Amino acid sequence: MRRAIASGGQLRLIYPDEVCFAFNPNYLEIESRGISTLNIKVGVVAEGTIRRQRSIAISVYNTKTNVYLSRLFALLFEEPEHTRSLKVNVQVLNGQSTLYSFDTLVIWGGLAPG
Repeated sequence: MRRAIASGGQLRLIYPDEVCFAFNPNYLEIESRGISTLNIKVGVVAEGTIRRQRSIAISVYNTKTNVYLSRLFALLFEEPEHTRSLKVNVQVLNGQSTLYSFDTLVIWGGLAPG
């Protein structure tokens, strides 16, 4: 997991590594201090021959939230028998402005624990 501080220290994030697996638990943890969290969305975009994107609105409780990204990652694979990995850009949006974004390579599959 990677960590970042954005918006002048008002936004703290913990997010997946540069390479992750679609069927392992992948979370985006957000803690906001002083930023309006009424219109926060998380969007995932996969660029390739076809641009695929999904987004969800999230709710922040007591300045913190966890977003389960694994299902969003799996939804980006429309033909997994032909595409085994996707370069995905994840964006944290507040209205129309991007608060933070990061890239990760998502592999279609999962690693067994242990």
